[in-house]
Amino acid sequence: MREIMSIVVPVFNREKWIEKMFLSVREQTYRPLRLILVDNGSTDSSLSVCHRLKSEYETDDFTVDVLQELKRGANAARNKGFSEVKSRYVMFFDSDDVLLPMTVSLYMKEFNDNRELDIVAGFVRFVTGDGQRLFSKTSFKDPLKSQILYGILGTQRFAVRTELLRSVGGWSEELMRWQDWNLGVRLLLNTSRIGWIKKNPLADIYLHEDSISGVNYSSSSKDITLSLDRTFEAVMESNIPNKCYFAKLISFKRIVMAGIYSYEGCDDGKVLYREIIKDVPDIYLKSLFRISYRLASVTGRGFSFLADWFIR
Repeated sequence: MREIMSIVVPVFNREKWIEKMFLSVREQTYRPLRLILVDNGSTDSSLSVCHRLKSEYETDDFTVDVLQELKRGANAARNKGFSEVKSRYVMFFDSDDVLLPMTVSLYMKEFNDNRELDIVAGFVRFVTGDGQRLFSKTSFKDPLKSQILYGILGTQRFAVRTELLRSVGGWSEELMRWQDWNLGVRLLLNTSRIGWIKKNPLADIYLHEDSISGVNYSSSSKDITLSLDRTFEAVMESNIPNKCYFAKLISFKRIVMAGIYSYEGCDDGKVLYREIIKDVPDIYLKSLFRISYRLASVTGRGFSFLADWFIR
């Protein structure tokens, strides 16, 4: 008997997007599937759309649950859906994106070919407002470093063993930005058993102003700082070797974000930059941080390859 794949999707005011996402899940070549939709206090017709889709499309091998979570935040909704998961594997998705038809089949093939895997991950395509498709940054080497620098375990880019996700405490409900970045680091602090899907994109991620992640960083600087803080703490409290190296990478991430805030015209950037620099004792690292900040403040880009090359 084939394993069920559970897919959890938080929903908040997505009446215009839900059906497209829903049908992309329904069109998966893999069965059986369980789709868990969790309305997070929508004020539009999202909840009724979810119920309509369930009544129209649910079958014996494609079950749909519609739940509600009134505590605000996508992570609270994800955890509510996750609490109902009974399958060996689970994946998460966003209500305004599209899952490509072979994705779940590709995940399950990897899990079935190697039963020791805890995570299977790959890459996605970003779709701009004018229809351009851009491929996500992907690295298949040194997953923890790559997660810190590039965020290779985005919400739409991996499936995970349910037992592992429960063991790390699920999604952090206090975080409102970079939730998947934080979760990816915490997962990789606890496993290195990862399989990669290298040839096929897994999803189309639509870039628009109403997306969960948004299109601006400085307006969420406090939320991003909290995620950076909690992730730094998770690294330092872990038992992984060379934890100070990974802590330096997170500090690099901080300095880059300070530069991007400045690029976006936010005064928080310069304030954060000065706070970080004064606490860096290593002259070599301080010089790298200064260069990285200046580059990010002029271009709005991260230049993570500098950390890849120069931080040891």
